[in-house]
Amino acid sequence: MKKLLSFLLILTISVAFSNYTLANSYLGDSLDNGIQWDTVGSALAPVATDGTSHDESPTTVDQQADYKIELTHSNAAVIGFEVKHASAAGKLDNEATVIAAFHVKNNTIDGFAVTLTSANGGVLLPVSGSNFHGETSIDYTLDIEKGPSAMLSGSGSIEGENVNTQGLGHFNITDKSPRTLINGQSQGSPTDSTYTISIELDDESSDSGYGLAGIYKEALLLTYTDF
Repeated sequence: MKKLLSFLLILTISVAFSNYTLANSYLGDSLDNGIQWDTVGSALAPVATDGTSHDESPTTVDQQADYKIELTHSNAAVIGFEVKHASAAGKLDNEATVIAAFHVKNNTIDGFAVTLTSANGGVLLPVSGSNFHGETSIDYTLDIEKGPSAMLSGSGSIEGENVNTQGLGHFNITDKSPRTLINGQSQGSPTDSTYTISIELDDESSDSGYGLAGIYKEALLLTYTDF
């Protein structure tokens, strides 16, 4: 579940107020409330006569005032995963052929992951029912690199801080378990990046070899997980 984060900052400001008792500024009965008001002026410092303020000997009372300042920061979650599959129908060979491209956008703290799973465990297998000439299997190598692709509607080259891309590059798939291509969990900055997937058949990788007759298939599952 994605979260919209808000921050509330409460600042407390302490202010000391100075209460000034101005000489000769109080009028009233001399014994009002037990205070001899007519002596107040003489009890304080001399009254200024030059127009300056009466602050030579103020009576200061420390007080505290609390002010709450609320700050709210809002940034919407951006989560996107676009995949385009190139038609790889026809004859593959031992030269790299682009078969797909994908674009990842994510600005969440908990991040994301991209995995790749092979249905055949990393080989092209003869299509069932068309194995007429002794076809077996063909090994292949994948290459997944960061870079733009005309197949995609968007593009980017920014990988977030702490994003692990060790699963990319030039590799062979050896089983049917998911391979983590990109691990963006707990990323420290947003990710906005595009990648291309290429395949090349291994030279003399099996009894069939890419140059021999037959119809072969493989299915690759690209999975994006948002945490």
